[in-house]
Amino acid sequence: MRVSLKLFVPVLLAVIAVSLLFSGYLVRRDRRIQERDLSRRTAQLAESLDDSVTQLMGSRQELQRLVERWGNREHLAGIAVYDSHGRVLAVSSGLAKRLVSPPVTALHAIEKNAGTGEFVTLQDSPVYIYATPLERDQEVAGALAIVQDTAYIARQGTHLWRYLLFSIGVQVVLIILISFFMVRHSILAPVAKTAQWMRALRMGTTTVPAAGGSDLLNPLTREVATFAASLAAARASATRRGSALSAHFAR
Repeated sequence: MRVSLKLFVPVLLAVIAVSLLFSGYLVRRDRRIQERDLSRRTAQLAESLDDSVTQLMGSRQELQRLVERWGNREHLAGIAVYDSHGRVLAVSSGLAKRLVSPPVTALHAIEKNAGTGEFVTLQDSPVYIYATPLERDQEVAGALAIVQDTAYIARQGTHLWRYLLFSIGVQVVLIILISFFMVRHSILAPVAKTAQWMRALRMGTTTVPAAGGSDLLNPLTREVATFAASLAAARASATRRGSALSAHFAR
C-alpha cells in the first residue's frame, strides 16, 4: 500500500492543482461574462429612459414618480437624476440613503458628455453605476445614473466554486480508486509473484515460473523464468553427477 501511494500521490497532487487552476479560471471567466452582460443591460435601460427623463426634468414630481416606478426592478438598487451641476433632481427611495452625494460616474458623464460605468462599493455593498448624459437644446442638462446591485454575481461565483470543488472531490476519489486497482493489478501483484518465485528458488524449488502477467513486467518475468530454468537445469545436472560419483565409489 505504501508503494502504491508513492506511485500515484504525485499524479493525484498534479491533477488537484490543475483542477483548481482551471476552476479559478472558470469562476473568473463567469464573473467577467456576468459583469459584461450587466453593463450591456444597464446601458440599454439608460438609453430607453433617456428621452422620458429629459422631458420630465422640468417637473421634479413627475420625475420622482418615474424613478420610483423604474427603481424597484430585480437587481436594481435605484435610479438618480442630476442637473448639469451635479445637484440631485430625483432619486428612488431605496437609493436616497445610500447615495448621499453624486457618484463620480455621473460627474464624468456630465463633464465628458458620454456614458460611463464602473463597479464600486457603496456602503459595503458591491454595485455597478452607469451614468449617461441628458441633453436639452444641444447642451448637457444633467445625467441619469442607474445603480445595479452586483451581490448576486458574487453569490453565483460562490455557488460555482462549490460545484467545482465537489466535482474535483469526486474526481480525486475516482482517481484514487482506479489508480489503486491498476497499480495493484499491474505492478504490485506481478512483483509479489516474482518475489515468490525468487524465494522458491532460494529454498531449492525447481519449478520454473510461467511467463506472462503484466505487460509492464513481462521482460522481468521472462528473465526470471530463464534464470529459474537455468538454475533448475544446473541443479539437475549436479544431482546426476553426484549420483554417478556415489555409484562409482560404491563399486
